[in-house]
Amino acid sequence: MLGPHDLVITSSTLGHPPFAELVAAAADAGIAGLSLWPEPDFGRARTGGTTVAQMRAVLDDRGVIVNDVDAIVEWVGPDDPGPQYFEEPPRDLLYDTADALGARFANVLLIGPKGVAPDDLAGAFARVCDQAAEHGLTTTLEFSAGTHAPDLNTARHIVETAGRPNGAILVDAWHLHLGRTTLADLAALPGRLVAGVQLNDGPAERPADFAYATRYARLAPGTGTFDLPSFVATLDAIGCTAPLSIEVFNQPLLDELGPDGLARRLAGAARALRA
Repeated sequence: MLGPHDLVITSSTLGHPPFAELVAAAADAGIAGLSLWPEPDFGRARTGGTTVAQMRAVLDDRGVIVNDVDAIVEWVGPDDPGPQYFEEPPRDLLYDTADALGARFANVLLIGPKGVAPDDLAGAFARVCDQAAEHGLTTTLEFSAGTHAPDLNTARHIVETAGRPNGAILVDAWHLHLGRTTLADLAALPGRLVAGVQLNDGPAERPADFAYATRYARLAPGTGTFDLPSFVATLDAIGCTAPLSIEVFNQPLLDELGPDGLARRLAGAARALRA
């Protein structure tokens, strides 16, 4: 288990390089954990002939763990069009990845039409938790615009109403600072409910094309306007024990620095928040 002074990096931040290169980029930057997208990371490695034993050996040799798998997307409400909803993997592949590589957490998004009753949302999250528990996973509900949990307080209500011991919340700095959640909301949250934290920076105002910016135009910590020192201090104050997971989708930076250079740049920026 990683702690609040450990760093994790999302494979998507580094452009999903081949598995050994991904692990090396994290290790060389002093990053302790990875957040994987099952299809481009685990699935592609398996298709290319890399065995689970070989992947685990690479992780062990470099002292890196797989912290979480991203993401479970659950439709709640009528008129379900069926998956794939976003870029999420098939559910079986996500669980196979977690089982094979020892992930302890799975990120969750609840989506669907407006007007779903709160009890139905909690029931859906409870079902996801129960399924994930069969694989030893804690499920972290991410609040974000356009989902059934658009803010932290709604996510808290869903998680607490579901009442599952493996149900928790993921707090993404992007959605906190550019959504309708405040640091005061975070300060009022019991730290035990936060099992995932994603770190990034961004502009002062919500971008006009928010969906595009969310996926392609996040900034490195310390290069935007987010009050990240207060964000991290608030997490510490509530007793959050989750590691800081760097999630910076920025193709120009990746093109400029490559996975190795970007991992080092972002790890240094994250560490500076506690300097």
